[in-house]
Amino acid sequence: MADLQFSYRSYFRTFLKDTDPVPYSLTMDLGLPMKGGLGSSASAAVAGFCAARFAHKNFFPKLPLPSENLFLYHLARIEGHPDNTIPAYLGGFVCAYFNGERLEVIKKKFPKRVRCFLLVPGLETSTHQSRKTLPPTYSTEDVIFNMSRIATWMEFLDSGKTELLRLALEDKIHTPYRMHSEFELNPLLNEVSKHLAGYSLSGSGPSVLLFCERKKAVRVESILREKTAAFVERTHFDCRLLSLKVEEGGIEESIKDIKIS
Repeated sequence: MADLQFSYRSYFRTFLKDTDPVPYSLTMDLGLPMKGGLGSSASAAVAGFCAARFAHKNFFPKLPLPSENLFLYHLARIEGHPDNTIPAYLGGFVCAYFNGERLEVIKKKFPKRVRCFLLVPGLETSTHQSRKTLPPTYSTEDVIFNMSRIATWMEFLDSGKTELLRLALEDKIHTPYRMHSEFELNPLLNEVSKHLAGYSLSGSGPSVLLFCERKKAVRVESILREKTAAFVERTHFDCRLLSLKVEEGGIEESIKDIKIS
């Protein structure tokens, strides 16, 4: 809840400088494992920032609300980068970056012909810890390799062709250092990879996103559950398989269950 409290107060410091934060009582039902590369801290930051904007609307209606871009810019500044908070707010497949005092955002729909699953191991890794595994510099060749895949990502998002997804997921900047030879889920991934269109770390890990063609999803899910159960029984290593629905709509705000006193 620290991320929520910090972002709530951050909104007041940024947009309501001469007012004290409105006291609140808030219950957060977050169905995300903590520190698994699943955006739990970003979701909390979004909830706090949106709760503060709700307070702004209802308790200080004469003070102007920030524009949407300004709101998103400062929301992204809470974590220092827009990678997690902006997709958590907007939903869908989001690319975002700082451009001076603005935030540039590109939102695309994730192709419906692809189904997503998630392997969640019983490990906790903070983003800060995971970043320490990355090298301080990269070769020009590796940077060019990754940049060349951006066009493939855009074409995959427009066409939904799974063969393009496999190419788009190729990576020399992030994956080799975080999914190293001793990565705990490697044996399971080696077993199931032939049934997938591809896989990648979720955020900084250690959770892993799995992709398959929707028309094969029922059979693939059955295989994944069988292989995951066998892996857990064999290794005694805690791991869960989750079936995911892509959230395209982003946040939803409703006042029907909110009491204002």
